[in-house]
Amino acid sequence: MIQFLRTKDRETVSAIYDASVRVMTRDGTSEDKVLEAVIDDAQRTAGVKKEIRTADFFDFSVLPKAREQLKVIGWRP
Repeated sequence: MIQFLRTKDRETVSAIYDASVRVMTRDGTSEDKVLEAVIDDAQRTAGVKKEIRTADFFDFSVLPKAREQLKVIGWRP
């Protein structure tokens, strides 16, 4: 995450991780209402007025295939 966020601030990255983990489901997705809240918060912070759909930012369509592949090889979290 540090590389992805291009920061060296471990405390901030840790807080982002902790917040993200709380809203993720076991299969790696999040409920639409949670995703909408994330987008709403980001819009307020950035001052963006444009309507944004969750599908514009989040795409979990690859997860069923990934879960099946992990199931085939016997991987468990």
